[in-house]
Amino acid sequence: MFASVLGNRPIGKHDNFFDAGGNSLMAMQIVARIEQGFGIDIPVATMFDRPTVAGMAQYVRERLLDRAREPLVDPAHEL
Repeated sequence: MFASVLGNRPIGKHDNFFDAGGNSLMAMQIVARIEQGFGIDIPVATMFDRPTVAGMAQYVRERLLDRAREPLVDPAHEL
């Protein structure tokens, strides 16, 4: 995904997206693709805080784990 947005330039999992030629518009494209692929909301600022493949992967894992821990039924609306 990162390489595709960067014009198929190789990028390692610890390489900084912005140092590799990425910009804020490209960051928005990556965020949109991740949101669509994983069904989670991601603030664009996350790309600036975690500008590596490894950093974004960790963020996605954390959000997916948070979602998995959410109760299926709201306790305030018990059956």
